[in-house]
Amino acid sequence: MPKLHTVTNAVTRVLSELCTRPDHVVELRKELEEKLLMNDGKWDFDVIKKLAQLNGFLKESQRCKAPIYRVFLVNPCSVLG
Repeated sequence: MPKLHTVTNAVTRVLSELCTRPDHVVELRKELEEKLLMNDGKWDFDVIKKLAQLNGFLKESQRCKAPIYRVFLVNPCSVLG
């Protein structure tokens, strides 16, 4: 199960990107309306899988502002005894 803060950070980054780029909102909405129309207006997982622009936007948002994780370096001598 994903950690809540990781999901929250990802959603916050995506919403921030959408707010700073309103032109993408129009394009993403148009894509969603087209896919829903093709699926008789029914919202299901098949529609979500077909949202290529949304998928690309989400991936790019995470790529551009990826979370930075703290790395702890361990002295190999202390581990080996």
